[in-house]
Amino acid sequence: MLAGSDGGIHQSYDRGRSWDYINTIPLGQFYEISLDNQKHYMVYGELQDNGSWSGPSGALNQEDVTHYEWFRTGEGDCF
Repeated sequence: MLAGSDGGIHQSYDRGRSWDYINTIPLGQFYEISLDNQKHYMVYGELQDNGSWSGPSGALNQEDVTHYEWFRTGEGDCF
């Protein structure tokens, strides 16, 4: 059984008596998103319980955008 929430993904093999936290999937729950007008635009957003972040809309030098390209732009839950 799988359970997903703003806390991530949990899995149970014994009908819910015990749960394992799956910490191998990079995910976040944005609840406000903004964009700027640059040619390679930046994405700005507020993550649930994890502050405000910004990152590129696409990769410039590699196949995928990595988590190293994202940076924190604010603290708390106040986009």
